[in-house]
Amino acid sequence: MPQEDAQNLISPFLRHQIVPDGAWKAKEEALLNALTDVSEAENPLERVKALGRLGEHQRISIQHLPLAIDTLQNAVQEALKAGIPALVASNRIRLATALQYANRHEEACKEFQRAIQASSGPKAGVLLDYAHQHFGKCLAEMGQWDAALEHFTAALDIRNVKADQGLLASTREAIQTLEMRRP
Repeated sequence: MPQEDAQNLISPFLRHQIVPDGAWKAKEEALLNALTDVSEAENPLERVKALGRLGEHQRISIQHLPLAIDTLQNAVQEALKAGIPALVASNRIRLATALQYANRHEEACKEFQRAIQASSGPKAGVLLDYAHQHFGKCLAEMGQWDAALEHFTAALDIRNVKADQGLLASTREAIQTLEMRRP
């Protein structure tokens, strides 16, 4: 996609957001770079990585969830076709999160389950705690407190082994928030 066409597509979304003066320009540049990365990818690995980044930018920067979901579905399919387990897992987590934000919670739950399955293999296991943590958040939004706690606890167990204090704090905070809001 030529850069000018991409810019014409992106700019209206960003300019209608309430963002500090000029901040949309940085978001626009990041999206343009992601689009360029997808169009210029020379191999399946780079293309799948670029599609995942583009889908994240579409979800976060311009908050265009239908576009993000479509891009991330493509990223998952291309990762599956290329046989790249870590990118299957990461893009399933991204897709599930986009579905969750689009209030498509049932679909998000199915995708989180697939993400956990994809993250359970040796080549993608580094993402298993993220899949559990984000699935827990989705379940909490749905009021499924016990199931949410199970996933937060699974994430906490994995993160205890990783000994990453930032990740541990995030999971402990999620559990604490869940316990405060739980009826």
